[in-house]
Amino acid sequence: KQIHARDDLLQDLETCCAASNDFHRMSEQCEETISELASQCAEFSEDAIATVQAASDELVGVYGSDAVYAARSVHVHVFVPIEEEIGTRLFEEEWEETLVNNDLAISLVRTLEDFHEDLERFMDEFMVAKSMMSLMSATVIFYVKCLLQRADKHRYEGNNERPFFGDVSRALERMAGDIKVMREYFEGLVPKIPPLKKNIEKDFDILDTIYELMSVAAGLSVSDAEDFILVLQKHVRDDGMVKNIVADIWRLVAPTEARRVWRLVGSMKEQLAAIASVEDGFALEVNDRSYVKGLRLGEMAGMHYAEIRKNRLTEPTAVESMSDAELVYRHLSDEYKTRIKPKISASTGRLSEQYRTRVKPKVSASTSQLSEEYNTKVKPQISASTTRLREQSRTGLRKMRSEWDVSMDKLQKIIKD
Repeated sequence: KQIHARDDLLQDLETCCAASNDFHRMSEQCEETISELASQCAEFSEDAIATVQAASDELVGVYGSDAVYAARSVHVHVFVPIEEEIGTRLFEEEWEETLVNNDLAISLVRTLEDFHEDLERFMDEFMVAKSMMSLMSATVIFYVKCLLQRADKHRYEGNNERPFFGDVSRALERMAGDIKVMREYFEGLVPKIPPLKKNIEKDFDILDTIYELMSVAAGLSVSDAEDFILVLQKHVRDDGMVKNIVADIWRLVAPTEARRVWRLVGSMKEQLAAIASVEDGFALEVNDRSYVKGLRLGEMAGMHYAEIRKNRLTEPTAVESMSDAELVYRHLSDEYKTRIKPKISASTGRLSEQYRTRVKPKVSASTSQLSEEYNTKVKPQISASTTRLREQSRTGLRKMRSEWDVSMDKLQKIIKD
């Protein structure tokens, strides 16, 4: 009930700031009150004082956690206008071809600057640092979410043979520029908010990893995809989710290879599971009162793919309706049409040309030579042999006739006698 009541207070940026301030001051006031109470109750037993102190520490902890929770929750309200104005345009054709100076990333940063000024005006300085760390994580998650949304759009439209981007290398150049703009903004805040420094590397490592995977998929990097898949698992801690994210990355820049990389991630199941089992305090953080949803990559990806499954229950795409066997057959057919058949045609053309220019003339020359040899050597020998055989046949027949006549004369003489 208390958490429900707390969450009901956080309706917009102003109420988040007010709630964070109130909880923080209540925490400080509680400490002062208990300190005064302890000084006035010297006659209490040590056990009683220890009990009061423990209860007060717990209450101070609750107020402190709720103050941090309210401060970190500002990201929900800050990113509503950013989603509306920038989220639908990121990674689209305009972003790639027209906005050559990373205009959307600059617009995002300027929006964050405006909200930062409001936070400094309305919120305690210590809590402003908590808010800005939350906004940095939310910035990274927002950028990745927009990328995954474009992959889903590309898949739903059935574009499984060509990349989502018109020019993949140009899109990667835009992406590198966006990351640089966003990172430099938060690095510029470190002198004023030192706690940001330790989280910059961790948060932007997500974007760097996805950028490297896209470069590998596009054939623009010689790095091993497996290395960056393992890094991605450190941030997601769910091998099924990693498989979806990596397949979507390939679908954006090399869609014909998406099934192959899907199987590659599947073959890494044991390695990914080993990384997910490493204790990093995440479970403890989730159970903390100050934990705010929506600031972790795995959590965002889970919600994203759950929403996709929900929307596809009644309207699956043609490709998604196919069985694995059908998808493999389609892939092999595409491979035959786009790669194998042209090679066969080219080889056939080369063989035909070689036959016309090299083999056929030799065959013709050999045929002519054989005809000449036949006419000049073989045919006369055959004719001579035929003549001899005919003469031998006639001589043999005459001899047989003569012998027959002699035999008949002898037979007739015997009959008369």
